[in-house]
Amino acid sequence: MSWKPLGLAVLCWASGCVVGPVPPTTTAVDQVALGCPNPTTITGGGLPGDPCENAQADCSPVCCDCSDGTGDAYLASECSGGTCMDGPTACSDTIGPGVCP
Repeated sequence: MSWKPLGLAVLCWASGCVVGPVPPTTTAVDQVALGCPNPTTITGGGLPGDPCENAQADCSPVCCDCSDGTGDAYLASECSGGTCMDGPTACSDTIGPGVCP
């Protein structure tokens, strides 16, 4: 009998590894407005570190500044690797062409 599979199973259990495919990263962006808008499409309530499958449905929105001097902001959420991301990560991963006017 080989002890290698048992040793790997114990190591995996002890380190908290995930068996199976890693969930894809999903992001969600809600409306742009002067100041931080009220969420209309992001309905999640998960906090950073909470488990998730979908950013829009599982993770709380965070207010992201458009950084263009207009005072505009938008809401964003991100689920990466099955975990809700923090505000700075969600904002930096969602800002791009078409998000802010």
